[in-house]
Amino acid sequence: YSYQVVAYNAAGKGLTSDAISAHISVVFEVPYVADFSNEETFNQFQVIDANNDHATWKWEDMAKYAFCEHHDTNAANDYLVSLPIHLEARKHYVVTANVNAFGYGHEERFEVVLGRAASASSLTMKLIQPTVITSEFATDYEATFTVPVEGNYYIAIHGISDAAKYFLVAHGLSVTKGVEPTAPAAVSGF
Repeated sequence: YSYQVVAYNAAGKGLTSDAISAHISVVFEVPYVADFSNEETFNQFQVIDANNDHATWKWEDMAKYAFCEHHDTNAANDYLVSLPIHLEARKHYVVTANVNAFGYGHEERFEVVLGRAASASSLTMKLIQPTVITSEFATDYEATFTVPVEGNYYIAIHGISDAAKYFLVAHGLSVTKGVEPTAPAAVSGF
């Protein structure tokens, strides 16, 4: 949000201040689900164009998804970063990214990363290792993880495709509670 201050008195309108931006942030709890078929959800995410090549994450209005566009000479290094999500220490969580390559036979690469700040230098914990995808069909990729310290964390889909590829498409990102190691085993041997 942004606002400006305008002074008024009996003589009329005075000068207008410079625009002041204020970001209102919320902290999400688990389960957390981001559905990129909704532009409002996409707009809650921070886009980081880490290599400053202007080929980065955007929202596709007609098809209703997020996509990381390609660059002809630079490999992708672009983050689609969530708002903060509160995670408890040593609890098991499952992160799921629903992604696909755009078009048959186009190879794309991504990873899902986590950090304590919404910056490329902080998003260093790999939740889903670098993964090559060629399918044009949306597919869930998931991993189980824990965090060492309770707090607010940011999760990002990191587009890392080679140069001159096409589009990495993201349909959703979610974090759910995982099975704790102390849970009883499933019943077997009927």
